[in-house]
Order: sequence, then C-alpha cells, then structure tokens
Amino acid sequence: MGQGLSDIKLKNTEAFLKSYMERLETLAKIEIGRNRQRKYPSGRTVNSPLNSSGSLRDSIESKKQEVSNALMAFGLMGNDYALDINSGTPKSKAPSRAKLVNWIKAKPVQLRDKKGKIIKKTEGSIKAIAKRIQASQKIRGIAPVPFLEEAAKDSMSHLNGIGLEIAYDIADNVEQFLINIGYEEVNGEFKLKEKNNE
Repeated sequence: MGQGLSDIKLKNTEAFLKSYMERLETLAKIEIGRNRQRKYPSGRTVNSPLNSSGSLRDSIESKKQEVSNALMAFGLMGNDYALDINSGTPKSKAPSRAKLVNWIKAKPVQLRDKKGKIIKKTEGSIKAIAKRIQASQKIRGIAPVPFLEEAAKDSMSHLNGIGLEIAYDIADNVEQFLINIGYEEVNGEFKLKEKNNE
C-alpha cells in the first residue's frame, strides 16, 4: 500500500480510473468489431472482425477489483481465450475439442473444405473440423492479433490527467495524509513526530 495514502478517500482518482477503464472497454470492443486482415499458414487470407460469434465482444467488461496491497484496482475482464487471441499461443497449446465444437456451432459463417466447397453443418462434420483445427493449432499455435494492445495504446492519452486527480484527493485529505506519513497535529500545526529511542 502506498506510504501515506492509506485512509485517504480517493474519490477523484477512482472516478478517473473508472472512466479510463470504461473507455478502454469501449476501445477493446471497437478493435474486436473492426475488420482486420489475418493470414493463415494454409495461405488463406481473411479480412473480417474477430467477433464472429459475438461472444468475445459481449464478454469484455471493466470491473473494480480487490487486489492485495493495492489501494484500488480495475481490470478488464473477458472470455478466457481473449488473451490467447491477443498474444497468440505457442505450438502444442490448443483448446479442447469440446470448446472448438461449441465455437464452430456459434460461428455464423459457412464452413468450407480445402477446395472451398461448402460443408453442411452436421454433428459429424463439426467434430471433424474441430479435430483438424485442434491438430493445426498443436502444430502451429495461434498467430497473435494484438487487439488489446491496440486498444490500450489508443487509450494512453487519457491517462495524462491522473496525477491531477490524485493531487485533488490528497488536497481534500491533507491532514490525514500528513498523519499517515509521520506528522502529528500540535496546537493547530503539523510537526514531524519525534522518533522514540527504544
């Protein structure tokens, strides 16, 4: 915990951080929804949003969190695979076949074979495609699509005012701040406490 800041009411700082995180949430959702070009090892190129089923975008949410030794913490929450998409995955790491089956069922696009022929969505064809996707990801991993990094970069300019908000909070609680850092009030004045030689 920051020296001197315990017991300080950080209402300005909290409002600023809440607003910043809400903006970051909005920017992340914009990044998920915009068209972006991706090239696959097969040579196929796709120019579409990451948000094929809507699940990823709907899962993104900023929340205040309890973190030990932190005065205040906010986080951006989302589906567990959001970080895998953002950072990519190493070879050998692949989602379970059941997760891939659910993803394929939710995906609102036509499935195609290697020659581009449309495959009818049946339980058997979905399982076969999930098996091929899983095998491919075990061999190649997932290439990174840094949508969270791009959203964070876009939001950085909004952090400029945070020092001012913290200063407002300290000014509103200056007496408590001085006590926290080792001063005491004596006859209406604050003086540094003398250390006891024990």
